[in-house]
Amino acid sequence: MLQLRPSLSLAPLGLPLKKSLPLAAQLGAKGVEIDLLGHLHETALSRTAIRELRKRLGDYHLKVSNLFLATQEGTLLDQLERNFNEIKQGMESAYQLGASTLTIRLGRIAPTDSSEYQGLLQLLTDLGQWGQRCGALLTLAPNKTSPEDLSRLLADLPTHSLGIYFDPAKHLMSQHDPVQALTILAPHILQFAMHDATYDYQQDEGHETALGRGSVDFAQLLTILEQQRFPGYLTIIRQKSENLLYELSAAIEFTKNFG
Repeated sequence: MLQLRPSLSLAPLGLPLKKSLPLAAQLGAKGVEIDLLGHLHETALSRTAIRELRKRLGDYHLKVSNLFLATQEGTLLDQLERNFNEIKQGMESAYQLGASTLTIRLGRIAPTDSSEYQGLLQLLTDLGQWGQRCGALLTLAPNKTSPEDLSRLLADLPTHSLGIYFDPAKHLMSQHDPVQALTILAPHILQFAMHDATYDYQQDEGHETALGRGSVDFAQLLTILEQQRFPGYLTIIRQKSENLLYELSAAIEFTKNFG
């Protein structure tokens, strides 16, 4: 049976970590997703910083579900080349904080017949090997990349090199059916976002919504995750809202009600 462990992405709260943690616990979250640079301001954390943060998390009965590292937009190869050491440090920090993943946004993937693509495979292979050693894997959060292209990239890498952060709202707003996308990528999903959206075909644009108010079929998606024995947290994301705290509390209850 799927473990319904709601986690909260802290970045949209716009608060310092010391204020975000008690609020996440009050809302009913079991885990938190931390923005590595936005909240912790560095990728390599000292032993003292790790110890203090773990204690603070324990005080509120919270776990770190995932660390997120913001990188500049561009090709995925550019992202990895510019941030290679920071990504490795972030993966190590994730493990030290009790998380199993570090996530970056997925940049554009070079054509498979290009030398850039071969360089990309080498960097991802190196990061995969580092993840196996340090205890936390890199996960990629797709934006507009098709699930088919992402699946081909994963097929060209050694098994368990990296994982996918699956955000159904992002897929829907990119006109990729979330259920079909998850069916293709399911074996590689290490993080899953409870994030909802609709698509306006007349305006040709997608819009984020409160959880349960959009077009994402979460019942079907969670069934697929259960079939895959998904081990992770279900991370609630709501980027913008005039009633953010109310919607986050409702989203946590919405997630728990699938049990």
